[in-house]
Amino acid sequence: MKPDAQVCQKSLSSFDDLFYAVLAAADNLPSTDKSGNIAETSSPPLVRSEVSCSSGPPSVSAGALTGANVTAHSRAAVPDCDMVLLGTCQVRAFNTAAGTQCTVRALVDSGAQDCFITTACAKTLGLKLRRCNLTLAGLGQNIVTDVKGVTDCAIRPVHGDAPHFNVKPVVLDNITALIPSVKVPSVVRERCNHLVLADRDYDVPAKIDLLIGAELFHGI
Repeated sequence: MKPDAQVCQKSLSSFDDLFYAVLAAADNLPSTDKSGNIAETSSPPLVRSEVSCSSGPPSVSAGALTGANVTAHSRAAVPDCDMVLLGTCQVRAFNTAAGTQCTVRALVDSGAQDCFITTACAKTLGLKLRRCNLTLAGLGQNIVTDVKGVTDCAIRPVHGDAPHFNVKPVVLDNITALIPSVKVPSVVRERCNHLVLADRDYDVPAKIDLLIGAELFHGI
């Protein structure tokens, strides 16, 4: 073998050892060398999950990103924890048959299998309801019993005609409580004043008229 080839082979060997060591550290696995031999290690796990269940929406500490312990706390247990804002937007909802429209506030939820609209919003638009045999299960498999039916409407952005979606939302008396649950500190709005936001009133607790589910999530 030529001298240059020997140097190259030695460098590759060192690189392989380093590569496997980095992978082992990242995955919390025993170190292995390039031949597949397992080296002894006594390193403890980097992450341990601890979940405490109590009332209020959960908030997960940022320690998960640094290899520290991960603990889920309720807002009641940690009153000064960071606020988490859910995705909301303002859109125009249409009754294409009657030609009526109104601006509504929507919650964007990629975990919902259907779209939903409140009874009040459907009434404002003059939408016709159809009966449906639909069973809805919420958190903890709790059954939603106030399904009023299903209807048809269209939604578009407030400042434009595209994208345009025809949806068949399920009609409920209420979709959620006020979102956000409390007013967002004014410093947040001050920092976002230069942005064009989908919901210009994102920081003020208000009702949700429409829920946009996974069917349309990637289209918006």
